[in-house]
Amino acid sequence: MEENPFFLLALTPLHIGSARLVLGVDLPFIRDEYGFPYIPGSSVKGALRAYFNLNDILDRKERIVVFGSEPENVERAGAVIFTDYRLVAIPARLLLGVWGWITSYSLISAAFAVGGDVEGLSGGVEDPGKARLLCGKYSEREVVINEEYVLQLADPDDEQACLIDRVYECPCLKDHVREYLRERPIIQVSDIIVRELVERSMLIVDRVGLNYKKKIVERGPWSEEYVPQFTVFRGYFIKNSERIRGEREEEAVRKFFEKLEKGFCFTLGGKETVGKGVACLISDAGRPRGEG
Repeated sequence: MEENPFFLLALTPLHIGSARLVLGVDLPFIRDEYGFPYIPGSSVKGALRAYFNLNDILDRKERIVVFGSEPENVERAGAVIFTDYRLVAIPARLLLGVWGWITSYSLISAAFAVGGDVEGLSGGVEDPGKARLLCGKYSEREVVINEEYVLQLADPDDEQACLIDRVYECPCLKDHVREYLRERPIIQVSDIIVRELVERSMLIVDRVGLNYKKKIVERGPWSEEYVPQFTVFRGYFIKNSERIRGEREEEAVRKFFEKLEKGFCFTLGGKETVGKGVACLISDAGRPRGEG
């Protein structure tokens, strides 16, 4: 099997629903086994199937090769395996500089689990009162996160590669946004406090359903939970050569990955009618980490 790692960057707030109640939210974001937001591989597969169905990149037979038969038809499995997308870093409020990305050793380890090492990562932060600047800019020795956590910040390690350097290459970003993101600090905190920081960084949005003809509230209010804009996930598309029959099917898979490598925006988890759910995939393969 051939592993192809990709980052998924939320270009707007993003909601992937869960049937389980979380902290009193009516429509919470789905959590993994450790309590962190994640994106199931089935959600990524469904969103990409819909995208490719609406575009002329692959014909119907080629789409069946890549994604497998439609859910109501069990003729064959697809040649591409879609893994879950694990949280790498989430934007959190900072007293200085508005916001920065927060991550931890456990988050990084889970997101990079399937293949490849994380260059320069020297382990976790054991003291919950301390943090490590992985990359980006931050001028103070003390960082205040989400108005409550005051952490002593160690100097960045010059040999530490930026975990998410490939995210800056997202083709959907304007140049000025790309440069702005490069300056955002990526702060590694202790595994002891990271889940609380992630929870405090989630967005809770109250909504109502309107009857536009009668100009009245028809249903609600209810609450929905989102990861904020610029949240970063990481997962894999795994090519299963055992499911490929002949050169034509090999070509279909090649065209699929070729499109992914170029990058594009797509909608994930719904909510596009209210300006949410836009994401982009960025390849994390093909060159040594930390370049460019």
